[in-house]
Amino acid sequence: MTSRRSFLKSASVFSAGAFLSPSLLAAPKTNIGLQLYTVRDAMQKDPAGTLAKVAKLGYTTVEGATYTGSQKFYGMDLRLLPGCSGKLA
Repeated sequence: MTSRRSFLKSASVFSAGAFLSPSLLAAPKTNIGLQLYTVRDAMQKDPAGTLAKVAKLGYTTVEGATYTGSQKFYGMDLRLLPGCSGKLA
């Protein structure tokens, strides 16, 4: 069983460590993706604008479902979009 004294000691050491090095508690940065099926109606109306809004929301990758790279994506060449490598996840 943990005593109050040992709990306070552990909590204070943990708090001091978190204060001195907050990067130890930071979550690793990961890619956050979106399936474009969820925004399919907006993609049909304005594909470039929709992708820009999706990127502004913080999504870093998108899944294009059946897009294979051999055809145009919603009538666009993906390599021409700013910040796009031309590949979809």
